[in-house]
Amino acid sequence: MIRRTEEIYRAVLGFYLDVIHDNLDKLPGWDRNSGTRALERLTVRTEPRMNRKTGKPFGGNPDPPYPIDAVWPKFPAYLRRAIIAKAIGMAKSWHSNYQWWLRKKGRIQERNERRVAEGKKRIPFDEHPPKYPAAGNVGITFYKGDFKNLSLETNTIQLKVWDGSDWRFITVEVEPTRHSRKLHLDDSWEMTVPTVYEREGIFHLVTAFEKKSNVMKFTDYYRSKRPKVLAVDLNLGRKNRAVCALVGKDGTVHKVRHIGLTACNR
Repeated sequence: MIRRTEEIYRAVLGFYLDVIHDNLDKLPGWDRNSGTRALERLTVRTEPRMNRKTGKPFGGNPDPPYPIDAVWPKFPAYLRRAIIAKAIGMAKSWHSNYQWWLRKKGRIQERNERRVAEGKKRIPFDEHPPKYPAAGNVGITFYKGDFKNLSLETNTIQLKVWDGSDWRFITVEVEPTRHSRKLHLDDSWEMTVPTVYEREGIFHLVTAFEKKSNVMKFTDYYRSKRPKVLAVDLNLGRKNRAVCALVGKDGTVHKVRHIGLTACNR
């Protein structure tokens, strides 16, 4: 089921890359949020709502130019938006590289015009423009709503996948790596955004973990009555490799410690 989900994920990613390619003139003005809204208007069909006072329909998007439900009905909204964000990022990266290539080509052309006028040889420019991205072997990124119930005690997680007729959650066993075992993680740690990719027929799950702390935020601490900041300056000379100073908000230096080369080599 994960392999079939991976195939659908890449197909939908390719679909949105094609939609963006058809609307490249709008890409420079898109960020993640505005681009997501624009692409959903182009692809997601929504029924108009009924005005209670007038009894007439209003709003909705009944006829998008690229209806995604014509090919993939019931596609999960969270997964769709994750794919849209991925497609926008890939397209904007390509667009940035393509603009850089055009500027470089223009500079070479200007230099060649001057060189020809001076009777000099042209500078060859044989760099090919960057290719527009394709879905390729991109892994599946599961955002909030598409995964749940991670347990570091049983090494299991539930992922939303396509079972051939509908999208549903399945429980997947995960074998921790040697590195993850050394971290001694428990269920007090929260997983951020997992990505599943396939290598040599084996699926790998890659993710980051975070743990909420009660430590005061730096901005709140700095606004307190008597904040102190540790300032460190490195590579001061032969004798002192670093100097650490505890500095108050008003610039008062409360304590200074010099760290010499001998201490660094211990």
